[in-house]
Amino acid sequence: MDLGYHSEEIMGDFASGTAIRKYAVDRNFYDIDKVMPKVCYDILEEAIKKGHYVSGIECYQKEIMFVLRNMTVAQIANLPDVNEGLENAIKNAVNSCNSLNSLMEMVKTKRYTRN
Repeated sequence: MDLGYHSEEIMGDFASGTAIRKYAVDRNFYDIDKVMPKVCYDILEEAIKKGHYVSGIECYQKEIMFVLRNMTVAQIANLPDVNEGLENAIKNAVNSCNSLNSLMEMVKTKRYTRN
């Protein structure tokens, strides 16, 4: 088995960040304990116990969509990594979407990939 950059599996003493996040969301702490430095694991465990762990951007999708809908095109243009007309595509799409996934799909083109 090849342990790739985005692999979701733990292989021996090695795991990608993607695998660590997946196991943390699934609360498989025993499995990730052995692939993380103890100090890092302790910080992660404490954050999860306090409810401070965010498993993904989807947790904030309603808030993100609300903010984007209320921003002007100029404000969107000032966001990090928004350039070359992407602000117009975002503004045009955000009012007809209900999720970040659908927004990204509507904005995605050859010029603007999902990444």
